[in-house]
Amino acid sequence: IMKNNKKNTILSLIFNLISLCFLYLIPVFVFYALGNYKLDFLESFVASSFTFLIGSFVPIPGATGGLEYGFVDFFKVFISNATMLSAGMLLWRLITYYFSMFLGGIILITYRRKEK
Repeated sequence: IMKNNKKNTILSLIFNLISLCFLYLIPVFVFYALGNYKLDFLESFVASSFTFLIGSFVPIPGATGGLEYGFVDFFKVFISNATMLSAGMLLWRLITYYFSMFLGGIILITYRRKEK
């Protein structure tokens, strides 16, 4: 199917790369919002991608606990203030996990109402 739809395959690859870039850059914006400007985009991108990579090996739903540990472990190199690191981790988890579940639920409810 992908071989026959090369345009759609390339578009989906491009959109997936863009979405992953935004996902991996969320921590830099979270720490900027908290007033810490020491973290740059490349450091955030690399640390966040490693965090998600490690989280994919945690065999529980949502990688609960594993992602948080990975986030704190990777970002403690860049953020020395433990309170800011914890607040950043909570905001990051709220945005990357709970917000997407909430948004997906709203879209699902809206879609099902349109079907009826």
